[in-house]
Amino acid sequence: MLKIYRESVIAGFTQVANYKSEIWLAVLAKVFQVFLLVLFWNVISKTSQIKLEVGELISYFFIANTVQVLVDGEALRFARLLTEEIKNGTVSSFLVRPVNVPIFLYTRFLGNQGLVIIITLVITVLGFVVYFQGNLIKILLFILTVFFAFLCAFGLNLIVGSFSFWTTESKGIKHVVSHVIRVFGGSLIPITFFPYKIKLLILATPFPSFAYIPGILIRGSITSEIVFGIFSAFAWSSLLLFFGFWLWKKGVRQYESVGI
Repeated sequence: MLKIYRESVIAGFTQVANYKSEIWLAVLAKVFQVFLLVLFWNVISKTSQIKLEVGELISYFFIANTVQVLVDGEALRFARLLTEEIKNGTVSSFLVRPVNVPIFLYTRFLGNQGLVIIITLVITVLGFVVYFQGNLIKILLFILTVFFAFLCAFGLNLIVGSFSFWTTESKGIKHVVSHVIRVFGGSLIPITFFPYKIKLLILATPFPSFAYIPGILIRGSITSEIVFGIFSAFAWSSLLLFFGFWLWKKGVRQYESVGI
């Protein structure tokens, strides 16, 4: 069984290896976006009570944006893949195989994202090099947060993609969720600048684990909001995974019942 998933990853990586230039252009566009964000929030910081150094901002936005891409908590590309497979009917060929279809499709997706994953890991390390105040405990917490963020993102992608069993307009749902994540995840607006009560509400959602929590772990001490955000991500990961697989199974029954 593991051999099938491994071959799926390799096949996906081979498929995308011919489009290196497009991947590099996408990476350069993301770096340019981070550069503009640093300039903008550097100006805001100078006029705000919350003061952030340029190096701190560069490191934060590098890490926040690359982690969000790494776990697919930004554009929900895996949800788009599921939508296309269901809409085109090609998911039928996977349903007859003795595999867990969402996981099998995700392994192929990981292969397609192989070069992106490698590049984002390099940029994440660069973010730590630019500005890092911490120790081994912080690095372990960072890895734990990224793991929970990965589970949350997978569950969220699975939920959004599964809606395609009932509607042909699931892309609209994906776009709405993506915009919500961009605003409340912390990759565009550091949640530090939100009022305290609103910040607590945002930290109670899974979105900060995609960008904000990994980004602020690089500086200062381990605060109560970091701990709260990590526990929130853990709780949401279990909930989103359960609901995602439940919705997928329900959707497959709906799919099969109409004779497709």
